[in-house]
Amino acid sequence: METAPVWAVSNRHATGLSILPPSRLRPVEPLDSEQRAELAQRLLTDDSIRLEDRVAGLLVILFAQPLSTIVEIRADQVIRNDHNVHLLLANEPLHLPGQLGSLIQELVTARKSHAVIGRGSDNPWLFPGKNTLPEAPAQPRC
Repeated sequence: METAPVWAVSNRHATGLSILPPSRLRPVEPLDSEQRAELAQRLLTDDSIRLEDRVAGLLVILFAQPLSTIVEIRADQVIRNDHNVHLLLANEPLHLPGQLGSLIQELVTARKSHAVIGRGSDNPWLFPGKNTLPEAPAQPRC
């Protein structure tokens, strides 16, 4: 089955377009423990990387969270009590030790909502971006 653009070009309905062949993605080797540790250390300490990218990267590297889960994390899933920071990702809060807890707490404090028509400036998402998901109560994933 051809895609619409391929059909349009082959039947001369779309002139001036060229269709590139599908990319051939090479399999990516998983990071070994040492590479993960080095990357985690860089994300924890390198202030030249955006805070949002550091926190998201750490959630991927340390807790194997898929991006589809990360973009659905709400700020109210970050729980701070006494001197501990937890992230509600499943039925039990996940303890975020040391600098990771500090980074995620900093993100909660510093996050800025993108302007969205019809919404106030108080965006519930930890990673607001251009998130268009409904503002339903958090439903943690395992």
